[in-house]
Parts: sequence; structure tokens; C-alpha cells
Amino acid sequence: MIRRYAITYDLLKAGQVYGELLAALRKQGATQLLLSTWVIKSRLDKQQLRDWLLQYLDENDRVAVFELRSMEVYQSIMDYPDHV
Repeated sequence: MIRRYAITYDLLKAGQVYGELLAALRKQGATQLLLSTWVIKSRLDKQQLRDWLLQYLDENDRVAVFELRSMEVYQSIMDYPDHV
């Protein structure tokens, strides 16, 4: 079953470039809402999605994955999530 998730993270290593993380999220069709918050549709469960993300993060970074049951209200987001 396809579910919708919010992904948010703290990238803590100073000067680190996370281009691979951003490219991987975009490749999977994720929509960037804020600088470190994305919405994605996936067949993975939330633990599998978190584990997939970990390959792009450093050990001291933080990540949270939340299953969305309804779209929340928003203003001034970075991308319009009409396809999410």
C-alpha cells in the first residue's frame, strides 16, 4: 500500500554537502516543503524509509519520519505538493 510520509532532518556536520540526499529524495518523487522537511509517497513502511535515508546521513545527523493521514495547512512552502 502506498502511504504518505513527512520527513524532517537536522544535518549537523558543518560544511557537509548533502547533494546525494537531496537528489535521492527528488528521484523518489519527494516534495520539499521547507529547508529540511519533505513529503513523499512510498510503499515502504516508516522504519524502512528511515533506514533508506540513513545511507545518506552522517552518524550525528537526526531524522524523523511521520506517516501523514491528511494534508495539513501550510503557507509559503518551497514546492507546491499537489502531486503528493
